[in-house]
Parts: sequence; C-alpha cells; structure tokens
Amino acid sequence: MTINIIIEIVLAFILLLVAPPFWDCIKSKQFFRTALSSYEVLKKYYNFIGKEKIKEESKVVDPKVGFPANILFIMQVSDSSLDKTRNLLLMGVLVILIASYFFGFTFLIINVAIFFGMSLKKISAAAINNIYSDVHSLILNVYKWNQVDNIECKHFCTIETPRVLENIYRLITEE
Repeated sequence: MTINIIIEIVLAFILLLVAPPFWDCIKSKQFFRTALSSYEVLKKYYNFIGKEKIKEESKVVDPKVGFPANILFIMQVSDSSLDKTRNLLLMGVLVILIASYFFGFTFLIINVAIFFGMSLKKISAAAINNIYSDVHSLILNVYKWNQVDNIECKHFCTIETPRVLENIYRLITEE
C-alpha cells in the first residue's frame, strides 16, 4: 500500500507539471484572438515596442510566397503548434489518469481534480510571450506590406480578413 501512495504522489507531481502547459495551449488560442481583436491591446503592445523598432525590424521581412500567404502561414503555424502541443500533453495526462485508476478510484478522482484545478490558473507569462511573438510577426508583415503595396495591404487587411488584421492595419497606418 505504501508503494501505491508513493507512486500516486509521483503521478500527481508529474500531472502538476503537465497540466499547466496543456491549459496554456487552450487559453493561448483565445488570447491570440483577443489580442488581434482588441485595438487597445495591440496599441499597448505597439507602443511598448515602438514604431521605430517595428520599422527597423520590418526591413528584414521578405516573404518569397507573398504577404498574404506569409501572414496566413504565421497564423496557421501558431494554431498548429498549439494544437500539437496540446494533444501531446493530453496524451500524457490520459496516461497519468489511467495509471491512477489502476492504483484506485480515489487516486483517479484526486488527479482529475488536480487536472481541472490547474485550469483555474491564469495563462502563463511564457504562453503570453509566445502569442505576442506571433502578433509581432503579423505586425511586421503588415507594416512592410503597407510600405510596399498599401492598396493590396489595405484590401487584404480590411476586406478579406477584417476580424484578424483590421486592427493591426489601423494601428500601423495611424499618425
């Protein structure tokens, strides 16, 4: 019986390490959508980085496949990486929960409570930084595209993908 308790403590500890990044992956998708849809959030980030830094960094943006494809690729990679990470972490969580079940139903209930309890934590700073990295890439691409071909950029950002890029476009064309 003592060995079962020790193993369960180890499983619970591993779950405490695996569950937060799982929930971060889920919360990151919503955070990404919120960041892109909130002009105030984007403005705060843009002001923090600074227009001159954005201007300087955008000089290295050179999408060989075109700006629309590059922008869509950034968004797709962000979503895909979050999905893959979430799924891998979920497999780990399921293995832990199944193992807990074999040590007793009580242990399973404890680990399920730990797992869902971790969902109550705020999104981690690392996850937020990861999302802002993607937002940064989008800003750089829209900024550079607007410099190169402002008519096509405006059409794409305000007509074709307004929910995603309209606020970024508005932000970079101010002043």
